[in-house]
Amino acid sequence: MARDGDDDGFTTLMDAWRWHDDERNAVSGEQQSTGNGKFSAVAMVPTPSRYARADGRVAARKRPRWPYWIAVAAIALVGAALTWRHHTGATAAAIIDPAGIVAVTKGDVEKSVESAGTVVANLEVDIKCRASGAVTKLPFDISQKVKAGELLCQIDPTDEQLAVRLQEAAVAQSTAKLAQAKDNLEQAEQNLVTTRRKDESALTSAKVKAANLRAKAERQKQLIAQHLGSREDYETAQTEAASAEADQRSAEIAIDELRQQEIQIEYKKQDIKTAEAQLQSEQVNLDTQQQQLSYTTVTAPIDGTVAALDVQLGSMVASGTLGFSGGTTIMTLSDLSRMFVTATVDQSDMGGVRVGQEARIAVDSYPERSFRGRIVRLAVKGTSSSNIVTFEVRIEVLDERRDLLKPQMTGNVTIVEDTRRNVLTVPTSAIIHENGRTFLKLASGGQRAVMTGLEGSETVEVITGVSEGDHVVLGSVELPTKWKSRDEGGPPQP
Repeated sequence: MARDGDDDGFTTLMDAWRWHDDERNAVSGEQQSTGNGKFSAVAMVPTPSRYARADGRVAARKRPRWPYWIAVAAIALVGAALTWRHHTGATAAAIIDPAGIVAVTKGDVEKSVESAGTVVANLEVDIKCRASGAVTKLPFDISQKVKAGELLCQIDPTDEQLAVRLQEAAVAQSTAKLAQAKDNLEQAEQNLVTTRRKDESALTSAKVKAANLRAKAERQKQLIAQHLGSREDYETAQTEAASAEADQRSAEIAIDELRQQEIQIEYKKQDIKTAEAQLQSEQVNLDTQQQQLSYTTVTAPIDGTVAALDVQLGSMVASGTLGFSGGTTIMTLSDLSRMFVTATVDQSDMGGVRVGQEARIAVDSYPERSFRGRIVRLAVKGTSSSNIVTFEVRIEVLDERRDLLKPQMTGNVTIVEDTRRNVLTVPTSAIIHENGRTFLKLASGGQRAVMTGLEGSETVEVITGVSEGDHVVLGSVELPTKWKSRDEGGPPQP
């Protein structure tokens, strides 16, 4: 029974498959293409079914639908396989453009930093006048060279000349007062000496006379005591002795009065000091006025070239020492004996920039040439603008034709951080970094691991891995195919 059951199941499966074939043959005919990618049936010939009865009717039998779904799944699998094949074929059809193949060559590799820069002179001096007035002389014009000490501008000196003359008169008056004070002192000192001598002589004489007359009076007194002299003579001697003593006291008083003259002489000495101080003050004022007069003549402080001229004859200029405006700028002198370029380098590029490194300067005025320079100064403090920090780098132009550069010209600066000479090089775009590996694609196929050295902006030094003359690929260029174009949404290529 089990066997019969298995046979019935197998028979049923085979009958279903034959029914599917009969149905397909019944609805199929000879087909032909319409030329536009679609198909149409040209014949529909029914095929006798094995399940038809003798009376022509078809036996009622339930037809399974799962063979239909098997067919649909098979068609889907075939379509997916064809699609994968088309994509694989399109990728395989990609070829390498010969223009993307380069040879490994020997050359120089340069690592550099690019920056914008401005040409500046070695020194620029704004010439201002410390006097105010009208310009009466202006001998130089823009671009003319001047030497240190040459006249640049003359201001009308009339007011300053009058002030000098008035101060000269004040100095002369103070000088006369000083001379008079000195004469008064000298005369007082001479009078003191003479008076002192006279009074001392008179005192000495008075002392002697008083002593003699006193002795005479004593003798007369003794004579009277001995009854040898007269009273009259004694009184006369007493009177003369008293008079002599009075004269002595007068002489002593005269000596004491000389101290007052000495004090007067000290006062006269102070008068001299006062007169000297006054004269010194007047002399300082005179020097100041003379200096103000000299300020009306403006001379060149350095050798240079007139870079800018801000006034003309007859213009009124304000002193640079008065007020808060800083005065009027007459002209600007530039020392062009040395030329520099001030470049601004981003903070991310400052790590490799050093004093002494070579640099190249290119300006729009001379696109056919480059000017050689060297870094002479690096700013220790950066400047922040819009959250971007840059550092000022000062580059001296050493090119023999640096005279072609003019202040305020702008250009591009290339700072050479490092250079390798006569080494194997490949373009930067040929180097591939992937998963920690560095390699090149060979034109002959495959990849080659390499060790790189200095990396420049355009070329890279290759230390090991390839030889001179090897051909490497810059990049794969897939030529368009009809399948690739269709995948990208474009029309198929013919």
